[in-house]
Amino acid sequence: MPETCTARSLKFCRDSGAIAWLTEYSMSFPERNKVTGLPTGKTVRMRRDLYNCFDLISAKADENGTTYIQTTTRDNQAARIKKVIESPYTGVLLSSGNRVIVHGWAKTGGRGQRKLWKVTVTEICYVNGSMQPVIGDVKQPDSDPELFQVPARDVGEIAEEEPF
Repeated sequence: MPETCTARSLKFCRDSGAIAWLTEYSMSFPERNKVTGLPTGKTVRMRRDLYNCFDLISAKADENGTTYIQTTTRDNQAARIKKVIESPYTGVLLSSGNRVIVHGWAKTGGRGQRKLWKVTVTEICYVNGSMQPVIGDVKQPDSDPELFQVPARDVGEIAEEEPF
């Protein structure tokens, strides 16, 4: 059975020394006829994420706050970054000292070589007052408070500004 992106991200977090927990879950219930309301005999299955956005949460003893993780394939990573940035919950999570990360998984390797799963880690941060994706190492907000200043605005309002 193939390993899912979520399972790979869970292992990645735990291997880095974090405690990590799955927040995505499946629900199933009987399908009902829209007119009569009676069961049709079929089962409807749905998946739910934490805040309709995050598959995992993790924490490390040497880091402040909790890390919220959305995991996907690398081909779908841009769409997931957009989804996370547009979520009304992301601003609150970032404002309260947490981290928000998107993992993008892809099999990589040279021609004729064994293909291995690699992850691209993109952190969502406030940069110059707007949420921006940042790939790779990110400065902690303590190091340069002016650069990572959180703007004062309503939770649901997210500015549509050009990145950098």
